[in-house]
Amino acid sequence: MDAILAVAALHLRSLTPEDPSLPRLFHAYMASALSSYTATLHSGVTAENGPALFATSALIAFQASASRRFLNEPGSEAEPYSLPTQWFHAFQGVKTVVIAAWPFLRSSDIRPIIAAQPALALDLHPSRPAFFDNLLSGLDEQLAGVEESERDEMRRAYEHSVAYLNWAHARPEKARI
Repeated sequence: MDAILAVAALHLRSLTPEDPSLPRLFHAYMASALSSYTATLHSGVTAENGPALFATSALIAFQASASRRFLNEPGSEAEPYSLPTQWFHAFQGVKTVVIAAWPFLRSSDIRPIIAAQPALALDLHPSRPAFFDNLLSGLDEQLAGVEESERDEMRRAYEHSVAYLNWAHARPEKARI
């Protein structure tokens, strides 16, 4: 419930950005949601909590992308622009929860929501060059400066993102977000 209230506060903030109470409400509700979500995950995924964990992970991922609009707003020169890497982590979290909870989700009331989403047929290693493949040029050199424990995960995130861009470019009629 706290995740829903956090997203509602974020939405209200977009409608009335001058209201100083909304960022505080958003942060309070999201902190509470994250605390409950983490505790539930640590206790294990079950038939009883699987659908709630999925819904919460989806709301967390949504807020990670939606709240990006409030970061580095025009006129804010406190920090330079940075890539929204939190999106990768948030959406990876949804995927991880779906995988862990799938035995419970497939027979739950939330399954029609999941089933309504089109499947992505991403080709992570296409046999022929694709439009956005050049974005992976120099990746090995960039990853050389990253801690070894993080390299594989970071490589997968980049490759998955480029595969999604290639998929969206090849099928613009299906790539609506």
